[in-house]
Amino acid sequence: MPIREEALNAALAEALRSLGVHATPEQTRRATGRKRCDVEVRNQQEDHYYTAAECKIGQDKTQKRTVVKDAMRWLKRRECWHAVAVCYPKFLADDSREPLIERLRNAQFSMARVTSDGVTGEWLEGNLTLLIELANDIPANHSYIVADKLQAAITAASEMISAATGRNLANALHLPWEPKRGNADPRPSRVACLILANMALLQNRLHAEGIIIDSLQPLLDIRTAANKQVFLHDNWHRIRTIDYGPVVDPALAVLRVLPTDHRTETAIETLAEAVFECIPHIRGLQLDHAGPLYHQLLETARYDGSFYTSAAAAVLLAELAMPERWGSAPNWSDASALSRLRVCDPACGTGTLLLAAARAMEERFLQARGGNGEKTLESLHLSLVEDVLHGLDINRHAIHLAASMLTLSAPKIDYNKMSLYNMQHGVNGNGNVRAGSLDILTDNPTYLPGLAPDTGERRTAARDYTGETPALAQACDLVIMNPPFTRNDIRNRFLSNTERKRVQRHEKRLAEKARDPDHRNAIDQSSIDTFFTPIADCLLNRVGTLAMVNPFTACTAPAAAGKRRILTDPKRFHLELVVTSHDNRRIFFSENTNIHESLIVARRPTAETRGRPTAFISLSKNPGSISGARQLAWAIRAALDGDLLALSSYGSITWRTEKQIRDRPWNAACFYDQSLADACDALWNNPALTPVGTVACVQPEGRRVRDAFRKARQRQNPDMRALWHNRTERQTTMRTGPDEFLVATPKARRTGYDRKLWDMRSHLLLANRMRMNLAATPAIWSNEPILGSAFIPVTPYNWNSNPDLCKAWCAWLNSSAGVLAFLNIRQKGLTYANFSMYSLRTLPVPHPDKCDIGTLTTAFDRLADSSLLSFPEMDRDDVRHELDTAVADAIPDLDAAQLESWRQTIPLEPTVNNRKDTFQLS
Repeated sequence: MPIREEALNAALAEALRSLGVHATPEQTRRATGRKRCDVEVRNQQEDHYYTAAECKIGQDKTQKRTVVKDAMRWLKRRECWHAVAVCYPKFLADDSREPLIERLRNAQFSMARVTSDGVTGEWLEGNLTLLIELANDIPANHSYIVADKLQAAITAASEMISAATGRNLANALHLPWEPKRGNADPRPSRVACLILANMALLQNRLHAEGIIIDSLQPLLDIRTAANKQVFLHDNWHRIRTIDYGPVVDPALAVLRVLPTDHRTETAIETLAEAVFECIPHIRGLQLDHAGPLYHQLLETARYDGSFYTSAAAAVLLAELAMPERWGSAPNWSDASALSRLRVCDPACGTGTLLLAAARAMEERFLQARGGNGEKTLESLHLSLVEDVLHGLDINRHAIHLAASMLTLSAPKIDYNKMSLYNMQHGVNGNGNVRAGSLDILTDNPTYLPGLAPDTGERRTAARDYTGETPALAQACDLVIMNPPFTRNDIRNRFLSNTERKRVQRHEKRLAEKARDPDHRNAIDQSSIDTFFTPIADCLLNRVGTLAMVNPFTACTAPAAAGKRRILTDPKRFHLELVVTSHDNRRIFFSENTNIHESLIVARRPTAETRGRPTAFISLSKNPGSISGARQLAWAIRAALDGDLLALSSYGSITWRTEKQIRDRPWNAACFYDQSLADACDALWNNPALTPVGTVACVQPEGRRVRDAFRKARQRQNPDMRALWHNRTERQTTMRTGPDEFLVATPKARRTGYDRKLWDMRSHLLLANRMRMNLAATPAIWSNEPILGSAFIPVTPYNWNSNPDLCKAWCAWLNSSAGVLAFLNIRQKGLTYANFSMYSLRTLPVPHPDKCDIGTLTTAFDRLADSSLLSFPEMDRDDVRHELDTAVADAIPDLDAAQLESWRQTIPLEPTVNNRKDTFQLS
């Protein structure tokens, strides 16, 4: 007889219980007679909240649609906090002598996470392990639910605060006040409301956990309180007498500034009601909800370059940094040994990466204990928060939010042991200049513990504060970070002009006086993120691991060469892996950014890792969920061990030796199809080709042209012209002409700078930025020599001896080989790429003494006015095919088959075609 669905559900619950999960099959409620869901999955046996798993036999569209509707029903009833739809394979319903539980353990199911609106993400294929991951995939879901609810309330409540009060809040919270065009600065009011909401969540959590605080009232009583402001002030003061100063003190400061009127009462009521809506989700909250809120409300990336690491990316990075065989972890099952580890984020922000690291360690602990470590887990978590995690940041409000997040996850924490530090930044009352975490480079960092109301006084009184300074230099087992990515002048913009200059001089001295010459060479004064790799090198112990989120430009940009040199120094690190997103739906690992990003993991070298290559992973699918991130981390770890099957669902992998990446850009990160990266290596090593900068003058940069000239409506005297715009619809042929007349600025005319630039004009120009999915001509030829704004002139040194050389180079650079060379030097972005002057000068071009320049010149003359198709269409571009034929005839060691292969492959690159669907190599 076929096995009934109810029997499968009961066996599924038993199989889950055998894996340490609290699972209950479908039951009928005694009180109401209503049935429960097919399987209830709980984090703890006594937990009120659970994940509803609805199950059906069969995996076609009908069964999937039905089971999703069933799962949505439980969410709409608000009886569970999460739902998963499961479709059994049909063969499980067949009668068999094999025990049903064993068949379930070995089976592959179709499953998906479900929200009240339907399936979120994709249907996945996996076993019971994946089902457990999905059932416990609450952190990200609830972090965003809480963030969304609070954001709406905070925005509404902050609009009830007057401009005058907003300015007072800025002063009380030491926030900048920057009204624009007569409008008040909304950010201090938003920060204040966020602080109040977080404190209200903490009050509720403390009361719910039964932590004894004399006369502490439940937050729910605020609804009937005659004066809500006084109600909160009295209760929070009672909490403060026990502990929790870093969280309570800013909230009390806000309450004292807010006027006692009906607008304040309405604002507090708005925040309280949002908190009540969030309370059911807080128990399942394991990751940072304040991070996305903080950055969305304050637009911090615009001001200080601090990007919030997404919850999924934080979990992925933490999982990759701490695999099961992590050298710094002596024994994952030994809680006391784990509590002796040191994890540091020197730019911690709201603590997202620290929380993810703690969760990863707890997961490893439970796995090592076989699921039997839950009794020890609470004490381990307290130990991690109090002893292991160290967060440093110059932003006091980010530190406050990090403290709030850690408190919500561990209400019994001892704040005297919490290792969150507000790094001094600016000039203190004694005239000492401080640069935040950057001072670690001098072995004399100045820490301020936590965030307390007298922080300002401490800063004034502190003379190289050492009272509670942690000894972190060469002591950390893991440095995990997403350092700020911005110009240094922006980071210091909130200081006065005098203070800003003093801090900038201090930062310059830090770089110059760094003991390690490689640290000095890695630091670029104009970019703050270049300080942080040397900082991590200073913090790590002899077996430590560095894990960080970086803009993709760190892999290729000349300014990041010093950073790459440190990471590839075999005496310092083994660069284990570099993960770059080529998923056009999620090119980033941080929120609120549109730049391509990479994850980098490097470990202190050991005898085992000596000579081991670096893995470069290009993702076509960058998961946005916690379970997806964990699955990807597992697939990457398997690929590093030689099993590539699981990773094939997410992307491609290639390996590079130390020789291939030492003192060179990491071009493997530029491509999804690694055969193209290998082809670029061959181009750069072809003896018939030479860097264009060695045989030609490549300048002036477009920025200089824009500084020295303005567009003119008609011809000027002298007659100067430029190709000012890079309009892809206009620029489809190799031959072009100027589109603007130029007039020199008074300053340029007075100094003769305009003539100097004009003398650099040329017939051949190279694009210095392109949209990959629209561009057709990376190089163009003008009948008259001109300047460019978005194009860089190229003038051969031996122009007079070979006037046709520029035509030959133009034909080469528009061939498939030339397009590939441009793809190899992309910076800042992969889909909308910029090309630095340094990188443009490295472009390989045919050497006039080693190639048949005449064949290329003839091809140019024949095809110069024929339209080329954009890069995504070049596989069917007859004109480019003819150019490739000429290149194969003119360049030694290049044949038509190679060029044809590149012409067919380049359009498939996700960053070239910019398609939003998931691409996988066949």
